[in-house]
Amino acid sequence: MPIVITSKGKDFTAWRAAGDFGKMFHEELRRRTANLSSAQSEALYLGVEQELERRAADHDNSLVRMKQMIAEAKAGDDPVLLRALTEEYYTVSYEFFRWNRSATAFFQLGKEFLRAISESVVALAKVRLGVIEGRLPPLALIAVGPAGHHEFSPFCRLQLLLIHAEPDPAAARPVELLGWILHEIFEEIGLRPDEVVTPRTPDWRGSSVQWRQRIVTGLERGTSAELIEIFRLADQSVLHDEENVGAEFRSACLRLLTDSKVAMHNLVTRLQSLSGGLGMMGGIRMERSGPCRGLFGLLDHALLPLSAGITALSFMHGLDVFETPKRIRGLLYRGFLNVEMAERLLEAWHLFNELRLAQEVVKHPHWDSWDGLCVDTTGMSDDQLDELRLCLETVVTLQRHVGITFSGWQDQVIC
Repeated sequence: MPIVITSKGKDFTAWRAAGDFGKMFHEELRRRTANLSSAQSEALYLGVEQELERRAADHDNSLVRMKQMIAEAKAGDDPVLLRALTEEYYTVSYEFFRWNRSATAFFQLGKEFLRAISESVVALAKVRLGVIEGRLPPLALIAVGPAGHHEFSPFCRLQLLLIHAEPDPAAARPVELLGWILHEIFEEIGLRPDEVVTPRTPDWRGSSVQWRQRIVTGLERGTSAELIEIFRLADQSVLHDEENVGAEFRSACLRLLTDSKVAMHNLVTRLQSLSGGLGMMGGIRMERSGPCRGLFGLLDHALLPLSAGITALSFMHGLDVFETPKRIRGLLYRGFLNVEMAERLLEAWHLFNELRLAQEVVKHPHWDSWDGLCVDTTGMSDDQLDELRLCLETVVTLQRHVGITFSGWQDQVIC
């Protein structure tokens, strides 16, 4: 059930959506008992009560188990056991989603698990370094991409970078080896690190000074290829941090990117080139070729333009948050979105990610067999199609809003 912006506090029972569901559920029960005898109605209500109690117990037990596994992940010291734990965690997590349909719960708990297991991976990597581990400078392991904005699943490639304080020259080799070992251990535990955006690649590890120079140089040259790589840093999640190296890097990246007119122009231009998922006549656009041929391309036509649009607005308005729902709320609270638009964007985020995770449930545990986020709309009801169409219209509206906002932002920068 989507979390709407008009909810009061964090209490589930206070959410407007929960109230609407409760009312609808009660009306459905009344409809079903309209032509039943008293005994039959009582039996129906008793069965519903027992089923709700069973599901509530399963819900609580699953949450407890996932929290236990998160604690175990942080204390792990054996890659074989960590791999088994990772597989069990995501099996429970996908089953939890199958019953509850909450993308928020899946991603929030997944964020905690990834951070916990990353702490163990860093500790294991340092052990494998042996005696030269003592020459390492303070460092941070940071996730970008889906894990960077806390929408990671094991079907995603894990994109990682390594940043460290200015080292003694003797630390160069240990840092390089650590990057390779980190990549190796993540593979061993079943989380598939990206082949390029990984600490074993020189471009994705370095000191604070080296990283700043890379970003500044790339922004000054302003080539499209370099700006695309730099904008990977727009979404960051610090998985392991020593002496605040990661937190400071995140803040520095935000300042550099938001101060760059060239970078923002590139981001907005690429956003405008993305399809909003609707055809000329307002119908849902289907792919004509590739792995999604004849199906709806959820990644290209929904998830990417929504995420990119919210990222662009957040950067233009200086928001220091890296999760799409939090960015939407931040834009609302600071007056850059109205309540209606914020609710529509949140509903779109929930629908798109529920569609994504529903497909992953079917594919799990074959994490390496993903052939694209393709949705077969032929099995959808008319109401579901209308909901998808409305959410895609919201993305189109967002793209127009970003273009207008960028024009005003440019004028402010020039002044």
